[in-house]
Amino acid sequence: MLITDGAKGGAYHDFSADQVFEVAGISVIPVDTTGVDDTFCSYFIRRLSLGEDPQTALTCANPAAALKVTRLGTTDAIPSLQEVMEFAP
Repeated sequence: MLITDGAKGGAYHDFSADQVFEVAGISVIPVDTTGVDDTFCSYFIRRLSLGEDPQTALTCANPAAALKVTRLGTTDAIPSLQEVMEFAP
């Protein structure tokens, strides 16, 4: 189960392995929260589909969502992977 918690970060619960993976929030000034959870989820799922472990996938999804929330708009405001990598703390 993937859980997003806004500025507090997010978590992934793998019930089959009884494991919890977490990331802390990234402090940004929010502009538009529309599509932030979609951005987080899509980055997370994409990274998992490429064979990354859940913690690494969360570590990519988290800054993607943080960067998205600083932008006005929806689909056109979702950051590219390059932007996420450059932004990641």
